[in-house]
Amino acid sequence: MTLSGVTVAADFKDVSFFFDDNRVVGQYSTCRVQVSMKTSLGTGCFVRVVFPNEFAFDSQLTSFTGSGFLRPQFGSTINMFENNAATRTFAFEACRSTWGQDPSGSVTFAKVKNPDYIRETQSFQI
Repeated sequence: MTLSGVTVAADFKDVSFFFDDNRVVGQYSTCRVQVSMKTSLGTGCFVRVVFPNEFAFDSQLTSFTGSGFLRPQFGSTINMFENNAATRTFAFEACRSTWGQDPSGSVTFAKVKNPDYIRETQSFQI
């Protein structure tokens, strides 16, 4: 996908993933992705999160909330412009409430289904 006006790729300082429950296979959990950037961000940046193949999404995944630079302009509920459960890809516009030098924030996905068996997963992409 090509987005006009995007001139600088993201430069991450730190990325962390947190799950409420990652010990029970096949159960729903809440996943939070916490991001801290090295680079200043301008208003209206775009974020895409791709979960590994081992995670499943269904109609239970209905809540996406953000904080910091990942928080939408009004409220905390994120409006996804790409929400594809089949490819586990979620994309949205960020940097509406907070942006600038050294931004940090988090996005929370409610009811992500844990893999059906215990194993090391592939990588997340942001």
